[in-house]
Amino acid sequence: MTKSITASAPTFEILPNTDNRIDEFLAVLGHEMRNPLSALSYALQLSAKSTNDLKLMEELRQIMERQVRQLTRLSDDLLDVGRLSQENLKFCREPLQLKQIIENAFEQVRPYINHCGHALDVSMPDEPIVVYGDKSRLLQVFANLLQNAAKFTEPNGKIYVALEPEIEHEKIKVRIRDNGCGIEKHLLADVLNGHQCVKGASLMANDGLGIGLKLVKKIVELHGGSVTSHSEGLRLGSEFTVVLPLY
Repeated sequence: MTKSITASAPTFEILPNTDNRIDEFLAVLGHEMRNPLSALSYALQLSAKSTNDLKLMEELRQIMERQVRQLTRLSDDLLDVGRLSQENLKFCREPLQLKQIIENAFEQVRPYINHCGHALDVSMPDEPIVVYGDKSRLLQVFANLLQNAAKFTEPNGKIYVALEPEIEHEKIKVRIRDNGCGIEKHLLADVLNGHQCVKGASLMANDGLGIGLKLVKKIVELHGGSVTSHSEGLRLGSEFTVVLPLY
């Protein structure tokens, strides 16, 4: 039977309580909000002058749709952080077929992966893999990791996904690996624990607030699992491993 459970977790702070870090976070937020708003403003102004050009109107519609999705994603991330920090993020837990969750994540992110021209290599066992958790939250975890793999890999790259059951330890490992920009080793710990994300040689805001991976980590931990990151260095790709208990 599915039941609603309110997660009880340690207080989750997106930033240390220091003026510099708060100022930095607000600057990142302002920057990330400004970009889609500027694009929306431009598209609206141009559409008012181009009502007879149906092809251009469709292009402008697509621009506005993408920017609204970006603003919605930023808003959703902030709301989730707020819920986690107040320890009132609710889960509807039930036995789940993990392979179906992964396939749903592929479906959600595939348009972006295809747009980037990436090859997707998937290895999943034949036997059912059952975990106990919240379907929408676990989908959020794997869609986020796949999106990041695609985003930080140059066009026509490769993304590898492997499910590795460890029956004797009653757990399942999900590895998501890419051949993208990689992460400097001394920055690996910050990827999952900071409000920044990786781009090239440094940690900086890019296409979001960089809080998605921290949400991934907390959601997985609230499911009794763990997330780790690994990279041999810049331009050598990255790998994120999610470990969850089997049901």
